[in-house]
Amino acid sequence: MNIFIYLQLWLAIISDILAELDIDTEDYTYKILGTIQIPPEKIVIEDSFTLEDVFHIKNDLHVDLTFSKIREITSLYTFIVDMENLTYLMDMNLNIRKNTTWFEVIFLI
Repeated sequence: MNIFIYLQLWLAIISDILAELDIDTEDYTYKILGTIQIPPEKIVIEDSFTLEDVFHIKNDLHVDLTFSKIREITSLYTFIVDMENLTYLMDMNLNIRKNTTWFEVIFLI
């Protein structure tokens, strides 16, 4: 399945705002690519979300920015439950690039 959305706003006080969103599905995975154009700058969003069942969830998000000191944001979230061994894993990584410096936050249970 593939869904594509295109939106353009014509505003009297600023330049046109353009937005595109493309959603694809493959088995249990949803892939999203979105762009927002606020002239002359741009935001690009890429996301991959996998939901095999309630015990296996993964989300990988990547955001590129061209108009702020924060240039890039990446996030990886994983939730896995192993019922045979009764183990649970929840892992979240968040990385933010401010200019050229990366800041990292890790959360693991």
